[in-house]
Amino acid sequence: MNHICVFRMSGIPVAVNADDPSLFRAVKDFFSGYTFLRRMPAGRRITMNLTSRRTSPIQPAHRPVLFTYGRIKGYRLEHGLLLSDTSTFVTVDHRSGTVDAYVDPRILERGTEFVSIFITIAIIDLLRLHGLYYLHASAVRSRNRSVLLCGMGMSGKTTLSLGLLFNGYRLCSDDAVFLRHDDGAVRAVGFKKDIHVTAETLALYKARLRGIKPPRPPFHKASVPYRRFSTAGSITPDTIVFLQPGDRQHSKVEAIEPTRAMSLLIPQSLMLFFHHETAGTHVRVLNALLHQTHAYLCSCGRDLLQDPLIIFKSTGT
Repeated sequence: MNHICVFRMSGIPVAVNADDPSLFRAVKDFFSGYTFLRRMPAGRRITMNLTSRRTSPIQPAHRPVLFTYGRIKGYRLEHGLLLSDTSTFVTVDHRSGTVDAYVDPRILERGTEFVSIFITIAIIDLLRLHGLYYLHASAVRSRNRSVLLCGMGMSGKTTLSLGLLFNGYRLCSDDAVFLRHDDGAVRAVGFKKDIHVTAETLALYKARLRGIKPPRPPFHKASVPYRRFSTAGSITPDTIVFLQPGDRQHSKVEAIEPTRAMSLLIPQSLMLFFHHETAGTHVRVLNALLHQTHAYLCSCGRDLLQDPLIIFKSTGT
């Protein structure tokens, strides 16, 4: 491996080794929001070995499929996980905390697919072994409120997050956070990826997002740099809002009980039940999160586009 770099990601050192400069640049850009380290510290770590060779010593044939994400499939290994789209292979070893990627260079021509899907899933899988549990949510903070926005894809998390950022909030993370249970409280630690917005959202905030290039085929979203916003590395959430898209003029916000909130949180915890060693702890962290927060369900209306703060006026918080 000719290219080596070390980053501190959510407190965990991650070493990236690559034999191809294009591959190395793509992954280095992915980690650009994290702290750069000059050397690998002793103790807990994650190592990523990336090669442009096109074949992996581990093939997916006859292995049970755990999940499908677009063209990518995840397979169970005895001590880890295999991700493959039939030409690129990423193996995750839980025992050593190592990611080995065998990459077809053509995947880099498709933009951020390799790092945004393959590397993200691999990192999510290994960080839970270090007490960091993934939640598909956006996280923002003001002086007196720390909020998680949850919902399925295209539910409006990013659009609402941007609206709040343009009304004085700070960005912790868009679309993904890691939950850590420390000292009796659950913190949401930022996943420092760029914000990806649709053409519609870019048009809505065109004055605020001046200079951002519109999405081009085959990609459906434009990339807004994380560093463009005032940020917070982590928050201690006090409010969770579950977003449901709808074709209505006025938004409706209602408080929900913890049991219902848990039923909405679990689907947003990627691969929760695929990792039997930590699934129980993951559920306990989600339960602790609900005990420290107020949970609301928001049926989103068009009024949120004009005034995103309506969502909190409706809750009385």
